[in-house]
Amino acid sequence: MRVAIVKEEARLEPRVAASADTVKRYIGLGATVFVASGAGVASGIGDGEYEGAGATVVADNAAAVAGADIVLGVRRPEASALKGINPGALVIAIADPHGHEAALTEIAGTGA
Repeated sequence: MRVAIVKEEARLEPRVAASADTVKRYIGLGATVFVASGAGVASGIGDGEYEGAGATVVADNAAAVAGADIVLGVRRPEASALKGINPGALVIAIADPHGHEAALTEIAGTGA
C-alpha cells in the first residue's frame, strides 16, 4: 500500500497531513510512504525527519501521488493534482463539500 503525503498548496496553510511519528506507524503497518519535499516545513517537520521515520521524500506532489493508494492532505486537493493515482485510491482531506460539488465531482472523475 502506497501512501502519499502532499505539500499543501494554500499559502497560509501551516499544517501537514502526517507527522514523522505517524509515518513510522504507517510503515510499521506495512505501507510505503512518499512525502513531497517541504510538506512539513511550515509545521516544523523537515524532510530529514520523514526520511528518518522511513519515508521516501520526493521532489513534489506529483511524484508523491504517482501510484498512490492513499493520498493524505489537510485541504481538498485539486483534481489535477491527483494525476497518476491508482484507480480506487482514497483521498483523505478536509473536503469542504458545501458549495464545492463541482470540485468533488472532478476528484471523483480521477478514479479516486
